[in-house]
Amino acid sequence: MLSNLWNYLVENQEGIELALKVGTFLVSVCTLFGALLGGLHSVREITRNHKSRKLTEFITLFSDENEIKRLSGINGLSLHARSLFRELFFICSIEENAMIRELIYDALLKRSVKAKSECIWLNDFVVGYFLQQEGQGRLLAGVKNETEMISKLKRSQTERRVRYELKKKNPPAAPKEQYAVDNHILLSSMLLAGALTRSFHIRLNGNLILQSNLYAARWIGSTVRHCAIVDNVARHMFSVFTGYDDCFLCNNNYLGSRFVKTTFHKCSIIDVGFRDCRMLHTEIAGGRINAVCFNQSSLYGCKLAQITEIRECTWNGCTIQKSRYEDTRLVANEMKGVRFSNVSFTDVNLWRSAVVGTFTDCTFSRVKWGGTVLKGVQFNGCVFQHTDFSGVKPVNCKFTDCRFMNTETAALRAFHVDFVNCQEVFGA
Repeated sequence: MLSNLWNYLVENQEGIELALKVGTFLVSVCTLFGALLGGLHSVREITRNHKSRKLTEFITLFSDENEIKRLSGINGLSLHARSLFRELFFICSIEENAMIRELIYDALLKRSVKAKSECIWLNDFVVGYFLQQEGQGRLLAGVKNETEMISKLKRSQTERRVRYELKKKNPPAAPKEQYAVDNHILLSSMLLAGALTRSFHIRLNGNLILQSNLYAARWIGSTVRHCAIVDNVARHMFSVFTGYDDCFLCNNNYLGSRFVKTTFHKCSIIDVGFRDCRMLHTEIAGGRINAVCFNQSSLYGCKLAQITEIRECTWNGCTIQKSRYEDTRLVANEMKGVRFSNVSFTDVNLWRSAVVGTFTDCTFSRVKWGGTVLKGVQFNGCVFQHTDFSGVKPVNCKFTDCRFMNTETAALRAFHVDFVNCQEVFGA
């Protein structure tokens, strides 16, 4: 037997040598991999210990009542804003000295662009704590429809809690200490706004952005659900392929902004300024719009449908092309110098509004004009189907090449109105 084994080894010497080399290589790789894992573990331990040591130093430093001593330690903050972002946030929010607080905030703001997840987590954490307070902060005391905004945030927080339970994860517990809710809300909002300056495919749910700077922000392919965006400066903002779902927008300034294929679904838009904006293929569906300024804006290929009410809005100097208004009520709106072209109005109530402008190649189907004042309005090539002009007050208006299908024009002829090459068809 031994002789046979020896003969086999001699005959297959090359194969055995190859197997030994492969085995040696695999052992070396495993040894190297183990060494790398050990090194990474050591680096992680060193980083954790370093972070813990720095955190202890910061807590000791900012627990000192000596403001000069606290101020002297600010220089090192910017170097550790990345690893101690959350901790520095809470230190900043409870710091009493305005100068020290501002320096910490600057360090956090510089890091916020690369700490989007941290900013979203902090804002979500603060909103959850904010909803637990009876007073719910003083910052929102003057905001209209505060109850509606609070209900949206609570709904999102409830949904988030359910998701955590389904995943067998517990949401982060709020600290036992009572801290300044207003400072935390405002600070987390500003940092979140800074983090969202350039946002691609960001998902916000139940967040609060308040009194922050969104100037020239770029939101691309993002989703915003159950959020409250209040008292912000958002001039020259660019929003494309972004969806707002069940959000509360109040007193924001969007001067000169662009909205491309943006959707607002079941949103409450109140006291918002869309002055000199460009809206391309943007859709507003459901919800309500109140006291919004669209002056000097242009809408192309947009859709406004099933909106509970568009009340006391101004559309002065607007250019609206190839858009649709469907199943919507416009009450007490002001439209001076507005230009409508290839716009369809279906199941729309235009009540107690003031209109001065032109309608070219527009379609009106089942539209009611009760109480609306038409002053010097020009209708060119328009089609009116089952339109109700009862209560309308036209002054120096002119209809050219228009068709009235199953529409009574007696209410119009009672005033000084010119009809040029128009047709009336009944029974069609």
